[in-house]
Amino acid sequence: MTFAILRASKGNADVDNCRFKDPKFTARAAAAVSAGLTVGAYHVAAIHNDATGEDYSPASEAEFFVSVAGDWIKAGNMRPFLDIENDPSGSTCDTHRSTYTGLATWVDQWMQEVKNLTGVTPIIYADGVHLLISCKGPGVPV
Repeated sequence: MTFAILRASKGNADVDNCRFKDPKFTARAAAAVSAGLTVGAYHVAAIHNDATGEDYSPASEAEFFVSVAGDWIKAGNMRPFLDIENDPSGSTCDTHRSTYTGLATWVDQWMQEVKNLTGVTPIIYADGVHLLISCKGPGVPV
């Protein structure tokens, strides 16, 4: 094993299980480096909370992610990742990102903001449905 990809954050604030800073991120990143591993950080896109109806802007999520993981987004480490998936059924967040109409635009804006803040172009991590929507937009044939 030569690298570790670690969750750093979800959403745009450290307030609950739908939006948070992973409390073990910094310790895990330091341990990975001590073990000789290259570190990468990822952010779980919250985007929208179906339970509350609240939307989270791509800029606010990007800024929060960089505030948590910025020290690990640098030359010699893995590029940062944006994780786009639906929350599990029954989750209190209960967000279905695959039906979010502005997903492709949201992802593009988040990617641009992280690049603007760090100088590093992020990578998208997603299942097939979310990847197609993120890259092409909903309803666009492959």
